[in-house]
Amino acid sequence: MTEKINITKLARLASLSLDGCDTKALYAQLQETMEYASTLMELDGSPEELPQTVALSCLRVDIALPSPERSVILNNSSFVSDGFIAVPKIISDDN
Repeated sequence: MTEKINITKLARLASLSLDGCDTKALYAQLQETMEYASTLMELDGSPEELPQTVALSCLRVDIALPSPERSVILNNSSFVSDGFIAVPKIISDDN
């Protein structure tokens, strides 16, 4: 793993307040996660390469279902603006 994770920036983007111990623990966990993700990226995804702990028979069948009516979705939303679901802005324009 050659990339350095900027925990301070990540915490700010996630609206987290971390102290020194939390920062070190989170950094270690994220390093471990990124190393595992790098390992997964090397796999080609064939069934032979899947971990033996994954039972393929336990995966659900992917069945396409019709989408709910737009009005039902909008009526269940907390905020609607101009016919769209509105969400509060959480990321500032400054980097």
